[in-house]
Amino acid sequence: MKKRALSIALIFVLMFTTLSTYAANGVEPKPKEADVITLNQWIQFDGFAIKFGDKAKWTKIEYGNHAGKDVFGIPVSVKNLTKEPKRLEKQHYITLGPNGKELLWADNEVQMPDRLWNIGKDDGEFAPGKTIKRHLYIAYEKDGEYTIRFERWNLDTVNIMFDVKKPK
Repeated sequence: MKKRALSIALIFVLMFTTLSTYAANGVEPKPKEADVITLNQWIQFDGFAIKFGDKAKWTKIEYGNHAGKDVFGIPVSVKNLTKEPKRLEKQHYITLGPNGKELLWADNEVQMPDRLWNIGKDDGEFAPGKTIKRHLYIAYEKDGEYTIRFERWNLDTVNIMFDVKKPK
């Protein structure tokens, strides 16, 4: 019992010393270089397997300050790889337009039942091994290269990059 308590105490001391060293010296863990992939490839992120398809569907925001804005929906499959119920949180991803700037979070603005934002909101946490298919709605700015960036604490980053051309 004493050995176990001593081991636990030693772990906490080592963790605190490591964190204190980072804070005192201004040294932080180096972010991992971002992985860059394209559509139709599976990625693993934060206990999920995620794949974006290449068949976009187009619509407009119907209500609010952004009413009338064009948006496109990218099909997405999300599978919970963990042994616990889990949510895919909005804070884990952003969308960037052709100019590299973060876009309006259109997934929240579009009144579509198949939007990715509903995972964990309307569905609640989803079960281990469960796969959900939805669309991630992205605000259209202009034709060009768009990015969906998944990031966790600036240490784990994946960029999904793809070209968008609005149909006539």
